[in-house]
Amino acid sequence: MKYILLEQKILLFSREPEHLATLTESLLSLTCPLKFSGVYIPHLRIEMHEVLHALMPFLIGMDSRYKQQVLSSIDSEDMVIFDVDHNMFIRQQKHIRLPAPLKHYMQGVSLQGEVAMKVLQLKSVYSNLMLGLINNILPFLGETFDYKGYMGMFPEDRLFYEHFSVHSMMFNHFIEEVNKNE
Repeated sequence: MKYILLEQKILLFSREPEHLATLTESLLSLTCPLKFSGVYIPHLRIEMHEVLHALMPFLIGMDSRYKQQVLSSIDSEDMVIFDVDHNMFIRQQKHIRLPAPLKHYMQGVSLQGEVAMKVLQLKSVYSNLMLGLINNILPFLGETFDYKGYMGMFPEDRLFYEHFSVHSMMFNHFIEEVNKNE
């Protein structure tokens, strides 16, 4: 989730590519009311793997049968790569951590139990996470956004909030939408 909020290049591999659309749509829906501004391709065919060289953020799913071929043909230094089948990161960026106040919303997430309950629990957790993120923004809205005041709230987590507010379009689009509706 952190990587979607920070609009990173995200590549997901699965042996069951038909499930990638459901997975990626679910991930994007969790960011509501924010909107992912990168390239979104739930299932990229191997013939089009050149898209992975794009300079802009993306969320792309691919069939695991082509994982080795793709990994050997791309520079993955600035990419987050996740193997859905093995529930593990192949490559991730660790230099930006989710701030403690937002991380606390993730506490208590369990993948035990019935699927419907898991989905409801995850939606609840991510809704609270989004509310925590957005509520931090509202006091700084006005004629112009008070960026300096906003950043002053997060001295320990400055890297996350700086990346989120300066390097992601989600933040900018949200500010524009809120100001447009006032």
